[in-house]
Amino acid sequence: MLTKHEEITCNRYRIFTKLAITCLAIFSIIDFYNDDMLNVLVDLFTAFALSLNLLLKHSLSSKIFLFLSIGISLCVFFIYDGSKDNTGLLWSVTLPAFAFLLNNKKNGFKWTYLYGIILLVILFLQMFSYIGTKFTDYELFIILCVYSMLSYLMYSFQEEVDLYVQELNDLNNSLEHRVLDELEKNKRKDTILNIQSKQAQMGEMISMIAHQWRQPLNAISASAIKLYLESEMGVLNKDSIKESSDFIQNKTQDMSEIINTFLDFSKPDFHDEAFTIKYVLSRVMKVIHTQFVLHAIEIELVYDKEFQNRDILGSKNLLEQVILNLLINVRDAFDEKEREDKNKIYIIIDKFGTINIKDNAGGIPLEILDKVFNPYFTTKEEGKGTGLGLYMSRKIMRENFRGDLLYSPIEGGSCFKIIFEKNRDKEF
Repeated sequence: MLTKHEEITCNRYRIFTKLAITCLAIFSIIDFYNDDMLNVLVDLFTAFALSLNLLLKHSLSSKIFLFLSIGISLCVFFIYDGSKDNTGLLWSVTLPAFAFLLNNKKNGFKWTYLYGIILLVILFLQMFSYIGTKFTDYELFIILCVYSMLSYLMYSFQEEVDLYVQELNDLNNSLEHRVLDELEKNKRKDTILNIQSKQAQMGEMISMIAHQWRQPLNAISASAIKLYLESEMGVLNKDSIKESSDFIQNKTQDMSEIINTFLDFSKPDFHDEAFTIKYVLSRVMKVIHTQFVLHAIEIELVYDKEFQNRDILGSKNLLEQVILNLLINVRDAFDEKEREDKNKIYIIIDKFGTINIKDNAGGIPLEILDKVFNPYFTTKEEGKGTGLGLYMSRKIMRENFRGDLLYSPIEGGSCFKIIFEKNRDKEF
């Protein structure tokens, strides 16, 4: 397979060969009209040789070698024969362009050097009367001088082109390294953001576990105190011990179930699978229920019948993280403001599968709307927020679900839209 440079050279060779054959055909007609049969034969033979070289299945370098060999032979013939009204000068001065444009700088120099030596030998042979051409010694000397100057100009031009190509390659390599460095920096940055986001979520998980465990621990403590008092008062009996034992065992089972729920929720299991939004929301509600009850926050779920049990393909664990991040933000927003109305959250799944999370927590100020999805941007007090929740949530939706996470203000609160791939270009 040809490289890009070889393909350009090959196309240039084909076009110029066809142009040369066309010119030779025109020359042969003119020579025939002028009754110059020798030049007719030369023109036709040269055109035939160039056509055969063009059609034969050999390498590009071989084709160029034969082409330039035919060109040099033709130039020598025109100088020696003097036909075509002494156009040997014109053919000679054009040879360097063919040599350099059909080769690299090194091979082009070899070909121009070879023909220069031939011209010099012809000049010396004619000066010592060994041969005779249709040009005088002075005319041959002029041809050699003009040829040498044009060869030098073509060689210098090729050197300059090579210099620019090298500079361009160096620039491309430099840009490539810079791009790779930036990609590596962004990768490290994303890794750090992921770690910080997971740490923040882990802190939320621990807080929720503490809330979930507080009631059963108090109940177990109360049951143990009850046993101790009954023992001290001498009224402890078998039935009382069994009742308290069963109660403690049930509560510890409940606490174990809480741990299993949180462990299952926080597993780093991000493989794609089919699941329903209803299933994901039920798992999230199970995690946050106790804490949201303690914060006096009511959550109302509204499903579109058409989409209620329809499957979505993706990582349910990542979608759970997105929904949990949004609900925690709403919880914190309720905590920051004193309200007379009930704290309400509406989670509405429409017929397209878009999850709309609406609240009446007051909303986000208009002056910071364009910053809410920026990393490390937070309106919470220092130590209460990392500013990564919304940023990571949008990143998850865009990269893992090819969807989006959008925000729009509503009266008295906010609305976050979790949009999936098929609905990303729809207007809501």
